[in-house]
Amino acid sequence: MVMTDGGPARDRPALRLRVFGQALSQAIARAPALWPLLRGPTERFWERSAGSWDDRIRPDRGGHLVPLSAACDRIEAEPRSILELGTGTGAGAIMLARRYPEARVRAIDLSAAMIEAARKKIPDDLAERIELEVGDAASLPYRSETFDLVAQLNLPVYLEQAARVLRPGGYLIVGSSLGSSTPYYTPDSVLRKRCLKHGLDPVAAATANGGSYFLARRGYIPQADAATGRVRHFYDRTASKYDRQIELFERMLFGDGREWVCSQAVGDVLEIAIGTGRNLRYYRDEVRVTGIELSPEMLELARRKAAAIGREADLRVGDAQALEFPDESFDTVICTLSLCTIPCDRAAVREVGRVLRPGGRLVLLEHVRSPVRAVRVGQRLLEPLFLRFEHDHLTRDPLDYLEAEGLEIETVSRLKWGMVERAVARKPTATDAHMP
Repeated sequence: MVMTDGGPARDRPALRLRVFGQALSQAIARAPALWPLLRGPTERFWERSAGSWDDRIRPDRGGHLVPLSAACDRIEAEPRSILELGTGTGAGAIMLARRYPEARVRAIDLSAAMIEAARKKIPDDLAERIELEVGDAASLPYRSETFDLVAQLNLPVYLEQAARVLRPGGYLIVGSSLGSSTPYYTPDSVLRKRCLKHGLDPVAAATANGGSYFLARRGYIPQADAATGRVRHFYDRTASKYDRQIELFERMLFGDGREWVCSQAVGDVLEIAIGTGRNLRYYRDEVRVTGIELSPEMLELARRKAAAIGREADLRVGDAQALEFPDESFDTVICTLSLCTIPCDRAAVREVGRVLRPGGRLVLLEHVRSPVRAVRVGQRLLEPLFLRFEHDHLTRDPLDYLEAEGLEIETVSRLKWGMVERAVARKPTATDAHMP
């Protein structure tokens, strides 16, 4: 039995139904091309079940919808346009419409009989904001980037379509009323891999009142930027071994560089390309840290580090070349060993200048082009190999363009034959222009 907060306990479905439903869900998640073979029998099953569905399942109970509601608690901005997949008799659509009173909800189901049952249940006060229609989640008829939220409860996943119709920054909820006992249940590990493949960044996976939910977000990373996509894929693939590989390299070249950088941070701090969170332990307690990282896999490791040391930080997937923050949001921007890898490093610095408050500072630790000719020749010889296998530029130097992007260089120091650079640059204030 499974206890809920919305009424009496509910029996788990029969084992044969769970086994069949979960096998179907995993097959569709891993090989969507199988769906045309399975659609006919699935549609007939739901057509037969529609008449007795509410009596058997009682989907209007609060407990049934808890995973969907709990996932909504994690959404940062209220959606205005919502798509619910596999609405059944409409319980989820009604809950979403009541939760988000400014939103329009479009709810689809494969079964015409289910949609007809849902229409009879929609309250008059929600009729103008809920649109019900027969539709296939595997072949959505909507234009790309139409919805702020795509939600589904107890349904196989069709991630390619969900990702297509989500706007950048929009959320996907995959809920299961009975967790892993739900017939249409897809394991988190499968969801995570498939989401990453389709440009959806995993945000959370949690249990709620005997059920579970998986929350993902469509990133702001430009999908058409092939170079950015390659860098992201590389760090997703190598995240688990990144710390181990860079440890010796850092000790040899950068010494206490991370401590030095973080000691300069004041106020509201943005760290771009935060990676696995190697800087987190060096920030003073009084600063407020926000970190962005292109790779969700790297960011997950940073979140674990933050939790382990008790460091509060807003860590999110993001692209340093196109920051999602408003102008003049931060007092300090920290950048350590990342401009060498960001595909367009100058665009990243331009964005840094935009989000810095007047008088705010960019603090850099970077490996750069050496002024020592013999070292520089060696860097140029090795650079093609580093670009091919590590996506790492050896001959860049942000000093080439910091001032052109509106930042005043305050301090620069070089170490290790000029290959290591520590720099602080400041965004001018309005009064600076009037100083002699």
